[in-house]
Amino acid sequence: MEILNGLADRGEWLVAGLVGAIISGWWHKAGLLDWRAWLVFLITGVACAVFLTGIASDYLGVADPRNTTGVGFLLGSFGGALISAI
Repeated sequence: MEILNGLADRGEWLVAGLVGAIISGWWHKAGLLDWRAWLVFLITGVACAVFLTGIASDYLGVADPRNTTGVGFLLGSFGGALISAI
């Protein structure tokens, strides 16, 4: 139950990461050959956004919620790209 509450609190980061992963996936579509590859790409992008946005925002000194959501977007796009490179 704690996991669901944590995801509800980080809903903006989740949505930003998902959008970032979808947009980033457009440029990586040559390497994403089937639906499983797309699913892994999206899940890893969202996971990076949800779990790393707070850490990255604290490290970079970002305090404004709109900018924090932007960090989540970037982490979602880079997180999916990182896994597709592996």
